[in-house]
Parts: sequence; C-alpha cells; structure tokens
Amino acid sequence: MAGIKGTTKELYVRKERIDILTFTGSVKSIPYSNIKRIDYCFAETFRSGYMNFITLDNKKQSFEFGKKTNEEIGKAILAIRKAYPEIPFKEYEQGENAKDRSITVTAVFGHKEIGCKLPNIIIKQKSNGDIYFNNNTSVFYDLIGYEWNGPDFDVVTNSTASENFVQNKKGKKDGKALKIGAGAIIGSAFGPGGTLIGAAMGAGSKTKTKETTKGKTLSNSSSTTSNVEKFTNAILAFRNQDDGQEYRISFKCNRDIDSKIKCLSFDVGS
Repeated sequence: MAGIKGTTKELYVRKERIDILTFTGSVKSIPYSNIKRIDYCFAETFRSGYMNFITLDNKKQSFEFGKKTNEEIGKAILAIRKAYPEIPFKEYEQGENAKDRSITVTAVFGHKEIGCKLPNIIIKQKSNGDIYFNNNTSVFYDLIGYEWNGPDFDVVTNSTASENFVQNKKGKKDGKALKIGAGAIIGSAFGPGGTLIGAAMGAGSKTKTKETTKGKTLSNSSSTTSNVEKFTNAILAFRNQDDGQEYRISFKCNRDIDSKIKCLSFDVGS
C-alpha cells in the first residue's frame, strides 16, 4: 500500500510492519507482532483524526491526519484486520475524551507502579468503565476497590484584639494686668522754677498657663472557633486489563474527593 500522508507524518502499511515517516526523515517501524492494540478516530472538518499504535511495552506511536484522508485510513484498517485478526481495534468519536470523568488526587504511595512519576495524578474513566491515568490511554484498568475511614477535622481558633488610647486635657490660665496711659502729658501748668508737671506712663501684663494630660488604654478582643477538614489517606485498587495484575495507590482524600470517587463505576465482578 502506498504511503498515506498525515498532518506532519506519512504512514506506510507493510506486510509485516507499520512504518511511520516523520517530517525530519526518520522512520519508526512497528512490527505487527509488537502491536497490542490500535486506537483510531476519523477526522472531521476542523478536527484531525488519529491512529495510535499501542505496543506490547505500553508505548504509543501516533499518526494524525485530515478529513480528506479518512477513506485511505479506512482501507488501511480493513487491510490490517484481514491480515492480523488477532490485533484488537478501538474506535473513538471526536471529543469523546472530553466526556470522560476526571478526578485529580495527590498520591502518597504506589503511583510509580502504575507508571506515574509525579504524585499529582489525574484519574480518568470512560463511559464504558475503562480507567486510565493522566492522558495515557495505552493502558486501561478496572476500578475494583476503595477504602476511606471518613473525614477528620482540626479545631481552629482565631482571635483578634484592638487597643484605643483615650486622652484628657486640662488647662488653667491666670495673671494680672495694669493699664496706664502711654506717654500722656497732663496739664499745661508749670511748677515753681518752670518745671513742667506731667508723667509718662507705660503698659505691662503677665500670663501663666498650666496644662495636664491624662490617658488610658481600652482593649477589645474577640475569638471564633471552627472545624477545618484535614486530608487523610485513602486507598484505591485497580486491575490491569491486559495481564490482570492488581495495583493499589494511597492518596490524600477529603469529602469533596470522596464524593467524586463514589460517582465512578466499579467492577463489581472482581
């Protein structure tokens, strides 16, 4: 089969393998014997389609394409199914992953065993019950168990205090004043010897002020007590759909996370 041109790569369906040619010229070859599953979604006008080749070691090789390539992709799928009927295919619809249930948790232990390097994990579940972590759809799990002892709380007391300074002032003013005519000449008579009789007078005052300040501090305080929920450990159990191996992760849980987990679908047959 001739090459199928995608958005950035080119796909070649060979007799014994799949070849994906990148825009840099490198080739990724995947033998059919190493393919665990093929996921695909046909393109729409404004959304690219994809074929995801999932290998036995749970790695994913993706090939994206436009709407004009849908027919060629359909022929490639029929050819592979006819030659290798043991390879399972999963078809998805555009935007289907957006409908998946999603819960974000912080793992305490066990997350590395399911391939999550960081403790912050997004647990996702499809409408058919398949569980996967973050955006890794190469491995699906069944949710088979959940354990949590319920909420726990810390009693927190918040106190507030304020101070006001009250100030009182007292003032006192006392003194005396003598008013005298300024430089007045009295009369025009002369005394004996021709001496002018008169007197010059000035003015003066004296004032004393005394102030007293007294103050006191008034204090006001109040307190409130509330219960604050703590994160406590819970456990989720999963089973790998490929090999049946079971895994358990411990994570931090509260009432909000608990209510979301209870909305997930559990494999009651486990």
